[in-house]
Amino acid sequence: MFWPSVRPSRDRLQQHVDHWSARLKEVPSFVYHFAHLENAAGILNQGEILSRSECIRLGLNPYDSASPSVIAKTPQSKQRFVRLYFRPRTPTQWHCEGIRPVAGIAGHNAHCPIPVFFLYDFVDLLSRDTTQFSDGNMASPGVRYGDSVEFFDSIPFENVYHTGYVSAAPDPSSVVFNRCAEVLVPDRLSTDALRAIVCRSHAERRTLLHKLAPETRSRWSPRMKVAGGGFFDRDWAFVEQVTGSPGKITFKLHHPSQALPLDLDFTCLGQGQSWRWSGSSIDRDLTFEVPGAEYRGHVVLRIFEHEAFAAEVTLDDSPF
Repeated sequence: MFWPSVRPSRDRLQQHVDHWSARLKEVPSFVYHFAHLENAAGILNQGEILSRSECIRLGLNPYDSASPSVIAKTPQSKQRFVRLYFRPRTPTQWHCEGIRPVAGIAGHNAHCPIPVFFLYDFVDLLSRDTTQFSDGNMASPGVRYGDSVEFFDSIPFENVYHTGYVSAAPDPSSVVFNRCAEVLVPDRLSTDALRAIVCRSHAERRTLLHKLAPETRSRWSPRMKVAGGGFFDRDWAFVEQVTGSPGKITFKLHHPSQALPLDLDFTCLGQGQSWRWSGSSIDRDLTFEVPGAEYRGHVVLRIFEHEAFAAEVTLDDSPF
């Protein structure tokens, strides 16, 4: 259902932020888009987030975190939007976040191994003439969306901003639906108004910076933060931190809550040589001895065949 009419004013939107910030601190001040790290690097390098329809039109093929079966049922008219959320840690994110083995990927095959968040100012984005908003996930058949103040005021934000276990809510199914409410921007959204970029760990921040063009890296690194449970569910594998010393590199690994052994693949390329180790491990701290006391080169660690860390490193006494 589409709901047209007069847009909410900036004052009305600011009232919303002020009201909910008293309970939820900074969460209502922003709207949130998350993307797999490879896509996040592409977004920052090209300077805009594209809708699914625009990616198809331009022949682009980014990593697809969404469920193929759900996308197949989503009308083309809804695929023309860049989609953001009113909050982090939505049910959609819970189903796809984290580096998982094939057996750990949810039934709809949605998978975002390394989520990176893009934060936009709530009042700025929702006051734009073309921005719309929904009361649930746009792939849901009963979702309503529009741009009027009447519709905005009808969205049950008590559910949208719900925290804690959904099962404890009076109406769990409505909470799950409304927590996926979206902010919709047609076709493309520039990064010029981007307020912050949030990564799950220092190692993932380092990997994202590594994948940016030099001028892009210089522009965005001051706004690239690391945050924990407020943004991420952290139930599956990822690299927390990477440290080096002469001849050694150590990975601090976050293991799945199911305590699965991690399938790992570690490679070093540099100084005219290559070195590789593959195997599985339950260790949270994994140290590799690297040829050359002051190794300089490209280091990659894969977990369950997904690139979990990649960077140019120098293993001497200086930190990285």
